[in-house]
Amino acid sequence: MASDVHEDHAVNAVLRIWDRLGLSNRLAIATALALSVALTAAVIIAAHISLLEAKGRVDARLENTLFNLSQMAAVAHQSGQPPGAFLKHYELTTEIQRVGFRGLGDAAHNVEVKNPSPPVLEAPAWFMQFSRLNDWMLTKPVLADRRKVGELTIAVSANGVVNDVWSALYAQVLVMASGAAVV
Repeated sequence: MASDVHEDHAVNAVLRIWDRLGLSNRLAIATALALSVALTAAVIIAAHISLLEAKGRVDARLENTLFNLSQMAAVAHQSGQPPGAFLKHYELTTEIQRVGFRGLGDAAHNVEVKNPSPPVLEAPAWFMQFSRLNDWMLTKPVLADRRKVGELTIAVSANGVVNDVWSALYAQVLVMASGAAVV
């Protein structure tokens, strides 16, 4: 009950101030509010589009990387080498958390390479939740002479993608805010 009285008092105070403003001041405030809403909507839409584009780029890059790795494993197998042996010398990019090969049968041929320094989330946690991106994990069978000899798995952190989109979006917001401040 007391909070209702307090809210009514605050609303009445705002209305009294509003009533004292001239038409040009009211129009300026209404324009500023409309601009703020429009800019906020533009930022949200830009963020969503940027995240979708980034996800598409990562998906394509992962498919390509996984295809190339499976071809390397098949060539290794055909030349008499353990199919996953080449992974021991494979350098992971910062976004890749781990790459692994699991052979059929002999566990000695299983190889897993982990990234010693996976990307740290630099974007705010709320932006990570907004992005709805999760870490990627793809698995592809390795075929040699049309026979499955094992599976390659690649895991990628979403942190790097979210950080990249956040940095670009933050820069856009600063430019828009400085533009709005000038107006």
